[in-house]
Amino acid sequence: FLNDMKEKGVRLKSLLKGLTRLQRIIAATCLISGTVTYLILLASAYAGRVMSKSSSANAVPDYIRYQAMGYTGDTVTTKRRLLLSINEDGALCRSMLCSFDLDLNTLDVLELPPMTLMEGEGYTARLEECYGSDAYSKVLENAAGLRLDGVMDMDTRAFSRIVSALGGLPIVLDGEVEIDGITLSPGKRLLAGSTASLIAGDRLAYTSGEEERAGLFSRLFESLAKTLSSRGALVWFSQLMDIIVNQCSTDMTVSQLLELVELSDSIKPEDISIHLLPGQNEDGRYIADKEKTAELLNISFRTKGEELPESELGFG
Repeated sequence: FLNDMKEKGVRLKSLLKGLTRLQRIIAATCLISGTVTYLILLASAYAGRVMSKSSSANAVPDYIRYQAMGYTGDTVTTKRRLLLSINEDGALCRSMLCSFDLDLNTLDVLELPPMTLMEGEGYTARLEECYGSDAYSKVLENAAGLRLDGVMDMDTRAFSRIVSALGGLPIVLDGEVEIDGITLSPGKRLLAGSTASLIAGDRLAYTSGEEERAGLFSRLFESLAKTLSSRGALVWFSQLMDIIVNQCSTDMTVSQLLELVELSDSIKPEDISIHLLPGQNEDGRYIADKEKTAELLNISFRTKGEELPESELGFG
């Protein structure tokens, strides 16, 4: 890699010195994809953390030490929450609240239908009506009573390219599913990018009354998350970085984004859980079951001391 750079007259020895294997692979990917600027930002934002992390690489997490001392397992942990949205021609299709636990190394994802009814002081609206404005993430924060650490948005074309770059995603269908005149047969199959895009863009699945169709994207997203986890950040980030940088929008800094990439290396596939917002469709609107939603959020998306009763949730 370095010899090849010398032949091209690139002088990046000082930048690459001291980088881990992950950063070197990212550097190579940046050069190939033409995103050298991203590499420079990445190195400057990450250099300090590499040095501090190396001195504590073998440190035992606090919650494990506390358990060994006889404390119960409900020790306060640290979470990072990301709102991931997928749109088609500007219309919200999928909204996923992702909660990463930095101490327990788990990932919980809450799938919210676009037509979920949201309520707050002075407004009542469907989630999809807030999409595309600054109110979108704020309304969701108010409804769930959670603070978001970042927002990422992509369209169905970018999602399709992600799936294609990974070589497809394995999924099992229990029954036949029809979407926009296209029939997906039951059984085990490897979904191509075009089919994944079709499923991601099926925003009417939640109101179709078909259980298999309504839960199809949850299975697809679970397969995506577990595929990334099983491959490791070294592999998948180098495969997807060009798409993430150039075809997705986010308000996260380079350092924040890389923190989630690193965390994915610590999350095992069996520690990933996908949840559909508890509720039901009523006249084209999705009405959350506040009691079940409050219980789910308190157990899987909050840390100790953050629990909220259902009366304080902002769902309609």
